[in-house]
Amino acid sequence: MTLALWTAATIVAAVVLAVLTGTWRPALWPWRIKASLMTADRLGFAVRERQDIERVNQICAHFAAGFNDMILSPWGRRWAGRCESLPALYRPFYAEGAAMGYPLSQLLTPWRGDVESRLVRRDQRYKYLQYVGIGFWSAMRGHSPAALERRVGGLDPLYRFLCFDGYGFKLGFFDYGRDSGCLRRLEGFTGYARSVAFQGVGRSFWFRFLNDPASLIEHVGRLADHELDAAAGVGLAAAFVHTDDLERVFRFAGQAAPVHWRPHLALGMTFALKARDLAGPDALEEWLGGVGEPRRRAIRAAVEQCDRIERQVRYEKKADGYRAWRQRLTDWLATQIVFPFLSVRGSASRMDDLELVRT
Repeated sequence: MTLALWTAATIVAAVVLAVLTGTWRPALWPWRIKASLMTADRLGFAVRERQDIERVNQICAHFAAGFNDMILSPWGRRWAGRCESLPALYRPFYAEGAAMGYPLSQLLTPWRGDVESRLVRRDQRYKYLQYVGIGFWSAMRGHSPAALERRVGGLDPLYRFLCFDGYGFKLGFFDYGRDSGCLRRLEGFTGYARSVAFQGVGRSFWFRFLNDPASLIEHVGRLADHELDAAAGVGLAAAFVHTDDLERVFRFAGQAAPVHWRPHLALGMTFALKARDLAGPDALEEWLGGVGEPRRRAIRAAVEQCDRIERQVRYEKKADGYRAWRQRLTDWLATQIVFPFLSVRGSASRMDDLELVRT
């Protein structure tokens, strides 16, 4: 064998070894997210209070770290261990960033597995955020709404809708400040997928107008037919970002937000608290210790009902299961919970006394 052939064989062997062991990942270094570029100031957000600036910057930094650890470490091993070492408040954002990096991390993997089998099912605690991260990545790559709908068509029939939330969030978070017309892109989604995408926009607006509630309400109101979808996103982001200060969230919901938003804010807040319960039930219980027993009971009842309705719609196996899940939960919250999670309606003193949907 000539020297040229030996050289070629050596190069091929080295490439194959790098692919098989994942040691090629450092080649993705140019794709890393620089946390210094994801700050409230650099993004042009209306965030002026020192503690809120720190909160937004920390969320962005943890998201970027999750993405970077997923794409740069062999087989993404680093991210799972590091996630456990983080404060409970920020772990889900790190997991979301890691999920966004997963498609890129599989670029040269010969036995690519879908995100559900290789990521979500290994640790169910962050599943909501992981589906959101998939949609975030799709929007970052410039995929069309139709392309995203095709790509996630085979995923979980309920959770796949969260990918559309992630897509809308990206547009509102990164693009809206310089081009409000970017949201026209969401018209490419069909059916209820479009509504969920605008929920993602609402989530992003909570960050963008964190210290300017009047502008938040104004910009959500501009969304016309999708105002209430976005309002649900506002409630979701508020309760998820500030789970350690829910009184602040309740003040906004009960005093500053438009009255007609209330059912949708309650829906979003319930899903946020459900996601927090999945990610860290002990941490959530600690945070709920500051809201008083009537509110703690109301929140626990809502989270339990969220689970019950999910089980019910999964059993029914209807095409509009995700819409049904949200609508039934909205209706239940309106009849059973005094807004904003002040108490459970009526004189029930135990969870078993509530009018729960039985499956």
